[in-house]
Amino acid sequence: MPDDKYYWEYSFDLVDQDLKLYYGKKSYKNGWSDIGSYLMDKGFDNKDDKQGSCYFTSQKMSPQKANAIIRRMFVALPWITLCLKKDSLTIRQENVFSNKDYADRLNRSEAHLQRLDEYYKKLGVENPLKADEE
Repeated sequence: MPDDKYYWEYSFDLVDQDLKLYYGKKSYKNGWSDIGSYLMDKGFDNKDDKQGSCYFTSQKMSPQKANAIIRRMFVALPWITLCLKKDSLTIRQENVFSNKDYADRLNRSEAHLQRLDEYYKKLGVENPLKADEE
Protein backbone atom coordinates (compact mmCIF):
# COMPACT_ATOMS: atom_id res chain seq x y z
CA MET A 1 0.00 0.00 0.00
CA PRO A 2 1.34 3.46 -0.88
CA ASP A 3 0.46 4.90 2.56
CA ASP A 4 2.30 2.21 4.51
CA LYS A 5 5.36 3.36 6.43
CA TYR A 6 8.28 1.27 7.64
CA TYR A 7 11.65 1.50 9.33
CA TRP A 8 14.45 1.26 6.77
CA GLU A 9 18.04 0.09 6.61
CA TYR A 10 20.44 1.36 3.96
CA SER A 11 23.77 -0.44 3.62
CA PHE A 12 26.46 0.09 1.04
CA ASP A 13 30.00 -0.73 0.06
CA LEU A 14 32.35 1.48 -1.93
CA VAL A 15 35.33 0.47 -4.07
CA ASP A 16 38.43 2.03 -2.48
CA GLN A 17 40.33 2.35 -5.77
CA ASP A 18 37.40 4.14 -7.40
CA LEU A 19 36.94 6.35 -4.36
CA LYS A 20 40.61 7.38 -4.50
CA LEU A 21 40.14 8.29 -8.16
CA TYR A 22 36.72 9.98 -8.14
CA TYR A 23 36.10 11.37 -4.64
CA GLY A 24 38.12 14.48 -5.40
CA LYS A 25 39.05 15.52 -1.87
CA LYS A 26 42.34 14.95 -0.05
CA SER A 27 41.35 11.97 2.08
CA TYR A 28 39.18 9.58 0.12
CA LYS A 29 38.26 7.89 3.43
CA ASN A 30 36.03 10.89 4.16
CA GLY A 31 33.65 9.64 1.48
CA TRP A 32 31.98 7.41 4.05
CA SER A 33 31.48 10.30 6.47
CA ASP A 34 30.08 12.50 3.68
CA ILE A 35 27.50 9.80 2.95
CA GLY A 36 26.81 9.45 6.67
CA SER A 37 26.31 13.19 7.11
CA TYR A 38 23.87 13.26 4.22
CA LEU A 39 21.89 10.28 5.51
CA MET A 40 21.80 11.52 9.10
CA ASP A 41 20.51 14.87 7.88
CA LYS A 42 17.66 12.96 6.21
CA GLY A 43 16.58 10.90 9.23
CA PHE A 44 18.98 7.94 9.21
CA ASP A 45 21.41 6.99 11.98
CA ASN A 46 24.26 4.49 12.28
CA LYS A 47 24.64 4.17 16.04
CA ASP A 48 25.01 0.39 15.81
CA ASP A 49 27.52 0.37 12.96
CA LYS A 50 31.15 1.22 13.63
CA GLN A 51 32.24 0.93 9.98
CA GLY A 52 29.89 3.67 8.78
CA SER A 53 28.31 1.69 5.97
CA CYS A 54 24.92 0.77 7.48
CA TYR A 55 22.26 3.31 8.41
CA PHE A 56 18.81 2.96 9.95
CA THR A 57 15.80 5.26 10.01
CA SER A 58 14.67 6.33 13.45
CA GLN A 59 11.19 7.17 12.14
CA LYS A 60 8.93 5.23 9.83
CA MET A 61 8.70 6.46 6.24
CA SER A 62 7.08 5.38 3.01
CA PRO A 63 9.00 3.35 0.43
CA GLN A 64 8.79 6.31 -1.95
CA LYS A 65 10.37 8.69 0.56
CA ALA A 66 13.12 6.26 1.57
CA ASN A 67 14.04 5.56 -2.05
CA ALA A 68 13.90 9.26 -2.94
CA ILE A 69 16.41 10.06 -0.17
CA ILE A 70 18.91 7.60 -1.63
CA ARG A 71 18.38 8.77 -5.21
CA ARG A 72 18.75 12.43 -4.18
CA MET A 73 21.96 11.49 -2.38
CA PHE A 74 23.32 10.13 -5.68
CA VAL A 75 22.64 13.55 -7.20
CA ALA A 76 23.98 15.56 -4.25
CA LEU A 77 27.14 13.42 -4.01
CA PRO A 78 27.64 12.45 -7.66
CA TRP A 79 30.93 10.60 -7.12
CA ILE A 80 28.99 7.84 -5.29
CA THR A 81 27.64 6.46 -8.56
CA LEU A 82 31.22 5.90 -9.76
CA CYS A 83 32.39 4.23 -6.54
CA LEU A 84 29.41 2.14 -5.46
CA LYS A 85 30.21 -1.57 -5.25
CA LYS A 86 26.80 -2.58 -3.89
CA ASP A 87 23.96 -1.19 -1.82
CA SER A 88 20.58 -2.19 -0.46
CA LEU A 89 17.61 -0.38 0.97
CA THR A 90 15.53 -2.82 2.98
CA ILE A 91 12.55 -2.74 5.29
CA ARG A 92 13.40 -3.45 8.92
CA GLN A 93 11.00 -5.10 11.27
CA GLU A 94 9.48 -2.66 13.70
CA ASN A 95 10.88 -4.35 16.79
CA VAL A 96 14.48 -5.00 15.83
CA PHE A 97 16.94 -5.24 18.69
CA SER A 98 20.66 -5.61 18.42
CA ASN A 99 22.31 -8.30 20.49
CA LYS A 100 23.83 -5.56 22.61
CA ASP A 101 20.37 -4.19 23.47
CA TYR A 102 19.32 -7.70 24.50
CA ALA A 103 22.46 -8.20 26.58
CA ASP A 104 21.91 -4.86 28.33
CA ARG A 105 18.34 -5.82 29.18
CA LEU A 106 19.50 -9.18 30.53
CA ASN A 107 22.13 -7.49 32.68
CA ARG A 108 19.37 -5.51 34.38
CA SER A 109 17.28 -8.58 35.19
CA GLU A 110 17.55 -10.18 38.62
CA ALA A 111 17.22 -13.68 37.15
CA HIS A 112 20.20 -13.12 34.85
CA LEU A 113 22.29 -11.62 37.64
CA GLN A 114 21.53 -14.73 39.70
CA ARG A 115 22.61 -16.94 36.76
CA LEU A 116 25.87 -14.98 36.62
CA ASP A 117 26.41 -15.54 40.34
CA GLU A 118 25.88 -19.28 39.87
CA TYR A 119 28.17 -19.32 36.83
CA TYR A 120 31.07 -17.65 38.68
CA LYS A 121 30.46 -19.83 41.76
CA LYS A 122 30.82 -22.98 39.61
CA LEU A 123 34.06 -21.59 38.20
CA GLY A 124 35.28 -20.94 41.73
CA VAL A 125 35.99 -17.27 41.08
CA GLU A 126 34.60 -14.07 42.49
CA ASN A 127 31.80 -12.45 40.50
CA PRO A 128 33.45 -9.35 38.98
CA LEU A 129 30.10 -7.54 39.14
CA LYS A 130 30.12 -7.82 42.93
CA ALA A 131 33.49 -6.03 43.01
CA ASP A 132 31.92 -3.13 41.05
CA GLU A 133 29.27 -2.71 43.80
CA GLU A 134 31.84 -2.16 46.56
